[in-house]
Amino acid sequence: MWIAANTMNSQLLEKSTELLLAMVESRKEETSILLPSLMHLGLPEVLADLLTCEITAISEGTPPHGDGVLDTVLQIGEALSLTDEYSAQLASNKEIFGLVCKVISHFGNDEVGPPCITAAVLVANLLAEQEKLIDEILYDANFLNNLLELLPSASDDPGARNALWSLLGRMFGILATSKEMGPCRRDLVSVLARQSVLIAEDLDEHRDDDNGEDDMRPSEHANSVSFNKGFKYNISSTVSKMVQLLNDWIIADEESSDQDLSRSVRTASKQLSCTIDSQ
Repeated sequence: MWIAANTMNSQLLEKSTELLLAMVESRKEETSILLPSLMHLGLPEVLADLLTCEITAISEGTPPHGDGVLDTVLQIGEALSLTDEYSAQLASNKEIFGLVCKVISHFGNDEVGPPCITAAVLVANLLAEQEKLIDEILYDANFLNNLLELLPSASDDPGARNALWSLLGRMFGILATSKEMGPCRRDLVSVLARQSVLIAEDLDEHRDDDNGEDDMRPSEHANSVSFNKGFKYNISSTVSKMVQLLNDWIIADEESSDQDLSRSVRTASKQLSCTIDSQ
């Protein structure tokens, strides 16, 4: 862990983070010995430092270690978030949560690729542990836009897709009834209208899965958060809340001078409504 936190050698950093991941993903008998010491020595703080370093490098356009180290660090966080003993400790670290969200909101899938999926799964897991963290991302239009753009990439990974919809469900469960969005409302509605095609395509592609048929495809995130009330119910409920947000905008914005946005919102509302009815 000291090497991962201090080395300037790219290959050594890659190998040391991979070793840390192997340690936290070990069998329960082994992690019960390894994890207490790692956590006591400051593993969450090391993860935060490594995330800061990688994010800064990507922001400057010169990632020194490619996507590999970033994804490995995020996988370590994901593994910790699935342990009963340490998930709460990780969720209480607001710096880590903010950095993980930054991977999604500042870069997106096109810029960093697979790490974005891992970041979304980790965010969903941390929110399952500490719901109030959602205030950090609730009105972030960039986060919402990039999250929705991950749907096609998560399509073949049931665990990742489940985590994405869990996260969307938490967000729109609040947004649909929020009276405090102010100027953010327009940005969020605009994103939702623009990405409605991706949402509809995801639902159409997974209609059988969401109707309760077993999905036996392998998943890199098989242990990610899952719905408590049934996958189909929650997705339908989430999309219904998306439609509600769009319709509320239509009603409140009848005199808008932005006719292009108004048309996009009406089209998106109809499309998502039809998708729900066909499920």
